[in-house]
Amino acid sequence: GLRGVELGSTLIKTVVARLEQDAGSAHRQMPTIDHYSTLSPIPGFMSWFKATAAQLVDGSDRALSKAIMDTQSPLFGLVGGDDGGASSSSELPPLNIAQLDAIVADIRSALVSAGFTDVPTDTSLLRMLLDTLDNTRGGEEWYSNADVVAKLKKPLMRSISCYLLQMRKRGRAMDAVTNFHVGNGAELLRINWMGNQTSKGSRESCCAMVNYYYNNKSLSNNALDYQSKGTVPVGAPLKRQLSGL
Repeated sequence: GLRGVELGSTLIKTVVARLEQDAGSAHRQMPTIDHYSTLSPIPGFMSWFKATAAQLVDGSDRALSKAIMDTQSPLFGLVGGDDGGASSSSELPPLNIAQLDAIVADIRSALVSAGFTDVPTDTSLLRMLLDTLDNTRGGEEWYSNADVVAKLKKPLMRSISCYLLQMRKRGRAMDAVTNFHVGNGAELLRINWMGNQTSKGSRESCCAMVNYYYNNKSLSNNALDYQSKGTVPVGAPLKRQLSGL
């Protein structure tokens, strides 16, 4: 990719502008080009997810949903006001205890489908979840089990959305790829669940990928808003996805 390449911004914007300027000739050769979008990885997600989960697995018998609420952990999204390392998002409002209980129920059901017995409700549930995602027991990969994938979709999509939209590092998106594209004026268009069903995709991002959309008419305003306010612009497809989480 172009992350870390100083001319990356210039290259992307020049290509988008050139294609629009040459719309006539370009559309004669490739008549279906109407949108300019990336298909990008989320390389830092699992590292963040594991570190955040580790802060909750304390050996106590606290119910996981209560532990998340008590500690204001952002593991599946903010559960209150931002905490210095996060930014609020109207598209992903704070979780309440009933929603956390539903997330825990989905994870427990997924782990039963993965072959676990005596699945707990306390914070040790997260260790069992990470064992499943890392396939420490061997055998079938979690993303090859359609039932497990379906049951983990909402919890992990919620977590990925929080990481991309709300987690911050020095006022900018924690995810380096998001920071690059949004800093260049793109909007976060869509999260593609199961977009990279490989061992590397699982290790990095639970097999998810992201589309960043470049609209030449809004690049400058988006970039300015991000630089001045830290705003990550969210496209209509992602808004629809978030409404179902």
